[in-house]
Amino acid sequence: MADGYANALTAYNRELAAAANGRGSLAGGARGAGQDAAPGKALRAFPSALLFREDEKPLQLKCRLNAFFERNYQRKIAPPNYWQDAANRIAWVRELVKCTGKGPRGLTEGDFHANGLSRACIVLGGAYNAVNEAYPELGIVPWEMPRVPKHYFKSKENRVAAVRWMVEKKLGCCPKAASTKDFRNYGISGVLDFHHDVVHAAISEAYPELGIRKWEMGKASNGFFNSLENRRAVLEWILRERANGEGNRTAEETRALATLKSDPAVLTSQDWKLINRLRSKDPRDLGSRDFEATGQQHLLSIYGGSPYRVVSALMPESGIMQWEMGCVGAGFFGKKENRKAAIKWLVEVKLKCDPRDMTAPLFSKNRLGGLLRDHYNSSPCLAVQEAYPEQGIAPWEMSKAPRGFFADPANRGRAVAWLAEKLGKPICRLTAKDISCGGYSQVLKLSGGPSGAKAEAEECLCSMRLPNFFKSPRP
Repeated sequence: MADGYANALTAYNRELAAAANGRGSLAGGARGAGQDAAPGKALRAFPSALLFREDEKPLQLKCRLNAFFERNYQRKIAPPNYWQDAANRIAWVRELVKCTGKGPRGLTEGDFHANGLSRACIVLGGAYNAVNEAYPELGIVPWEMPRVPKHYFKSKENRVAAVRWMVEKKLGCCPKAASTKDFRNYGISGVLDFHHDVVHAAISEAYPELGIRKWEMGKASNGFFNSLENRRAVLEWILRERANGEGNRTAEETRALATLKSDPAVLTSQDWKLINRLRSKDPRDLGSRDFEATGQQHLLSIYGGSPYRVVSALMPESGIMQWEMGCVGAGFFGKKENRKAAIKWLVEVKLKCDPRDMTAPLFSKNRLGGLLRDHYNSSPCLAVQEAYPEQGIAPWEMSKAPRGFFADPANRGRAVAWLAEKLGKPICRLTAKDISCGGYSQVLKLSGGPSGAKAEAEECLCSMRLPNFFKSPRP
């Protein structure tokens, strides 16, 4: 049809030029003796042909339409059944696009009425149908037009198609990331009107196979978190998402995991913390970032912004202590009772060991390294001495004495004297094996052997005026 239209337009322009030069007349008027009426007839099949030369300023489309009907049909309105012909509708709609300069997607029913094309719009039931008929190659969807056809979104099929189009073709993201603003920006706010402005309902209808829940959309309905069961369900979901969900990982976490695969040697301690957090579903690993990444800041705010309070309130059976989550508040360990409680929990509940067996790595592994560093100068001995004052634990009783402790001869002497008391032997009868097995090989080295170690012990006892039992017997 395009070639026929071009040929008719060319012929008609020639007829107009001939009439202007006195060699002929316009279509519908008296023709010269040698003029053929074919151009005028041809234009009836292609009504969008210009009625004026291209170098003249065109009149409004409505005036041109009336002039066309008057010249070709001797009437000012369309003849009966004129708009029933698809070719006529298509030609005039395309001309309307040219005249308004809006583009096919920008036409409204008001544009049709203002330019005398009301019947073309009415016959097809609206501006969208008229435009889609004229431009089928563009694949225009109703919601791309300024106004969606009335009652269009009452159909579930139409709503699903619109939401999937927005998510997959425009947003190119996870359906859970869609927002109310996206629905408005892409002309499908009518879908939300049907679902009472609930984005979750619209997304769930379009993607039922995903099983998306309310809290996954970032904001649950009013009163949702009033239920303790709902809060627990959300917390359990966060634990699953943060352990396995790639879509919710931050840029730092994604980079750390990529580095783990490519070159793990360059990973920093912070990178390892991020990786371990992602690998684990343990609630002890939860932090404020996990709530933010899953859009559940409101749940966190209910408990004063404390991940520990969330876990302790919703998972009391876990028995998790505050220091296990590494999120104790400022000044928490400034109180002696809190420090003692943490150390006793580590010794008696977590490790079930003797306080004397505590080492710095055990504190760090159980997230109490900061406590040991900030309050005990990284000395496990000082920590257990404060937690268990009734046991009178001496530094040399620890599985590992404090750094530099045995550099002092007095400390070495007291340690060997204590060992003699423990073994029930006089100091002079201690052997190198006794001292080594007692964990004091460092004492032997620094004292120059067993003799030096025993001499230091006797000297220490003399200075302290301890019972004669520990001294060497007289000859």
